[in-house]
Amino acid sequence: MLSRLPQILAHDAKAILENWVTALRSRSDLRVNPAEAEAQCRDILLALTQAVADGNVTDVRGIAFAPLRDILADIVRRHTVLGFTPSEIATTMFSLKPQLYTRLQALFADEPAALADEILIASQLVDALGLLMIEAHQRVREELITRQQQEISELATPVVKLWDGILALPLIGTLDSS
Repeated sequence: MLSRLPQILAHDAKAILENWVTALRSRSDLRVNPAEAEAQCRDILLALTQAVADGNVTDVRGIAFAPLRDILADIVRRHTVLGFTPSEIATTMFSLKPQLYTRLQALFADEPAALADEILIASQLVDALGLLMIEAHQRVREELITRQQQEISELATPVVKLWDGILALPLIGTLDSS
């Protein structure tokens, strides 16, 4: 089944973006600057429109989605460092769903079967992108924890230079190769 979502995104991107940004701005729990939220939504929607242009709507790990994955990873990286939770990060992506649903309902009001198909495809697409953001959050957190562990390890074993060629260090706990 071919989805009409690529044409809808290309044709209605401006209206979808406006509604998406308005919905985000109305959230009381939004921790992102409204101008930043609008820029993020614009970048995501543009990259999404380009990614699905060839008709491939659900293979978010495919080559066509690489620029969008990069944008999402950058957003996640910045927000993770600021202490955002996975839910707060993925909310931006998941909040696109109602905007797509509203547009699909208007376009397919007289075609219930087509509406159901398009809503299912849009839902799968947005869910997959939200999951990519959560996975990226996990990777960023793991990198941060690893870096912190290395820094703590370096601080936990002080090496004191006594003379040229002579160092002193405490031997405490289990000794291993690291």
